[in-house]
Amino acid sequence: MAGEVLERGNVLVWFPEEWRSLDGTVQPFLPGIGLLLAQSRAPVVPAVIEGTFEAMPRNARVPRPHRVVVRFGEPIPAEKLGRLEPDDRDAHKALAAKLRERVAALGAPTSGPERA
Repeated sequence: MAGEVLERGNVLVWFPEEWRSLDGTVQPFLPGIGLLLAQSRAPVVPAVIEGTFEAMPRNARVPRPHRVVVRFGEPIPAEKLGRLEPDDRDAHKALAAKLRERVAALGAPTSGPERA
């Protein structure tokens, strides 16, 4: 479905983490984003959304007033992130890890290693 969105020339917003963070840090990226990049070869624009954890912690029922800031990086051609091998799960994991590094470079706090 996501690939079809890109094939039609539309923009796709993808949140590659497994789940909302317990502490506000960026979680490891799942390999599905790497698979999508390998299949579509679409450029990616890394982005950071800061302040959402404070505005709506994971276990909160209602949001709290808090400043939210969105920062975008420069578009990155998919091939600049690594090998684009549609049938290689290790390549998908590596693409996801490299994209997470690019998001972290925008100032996103990260914790823990990438998913093995």
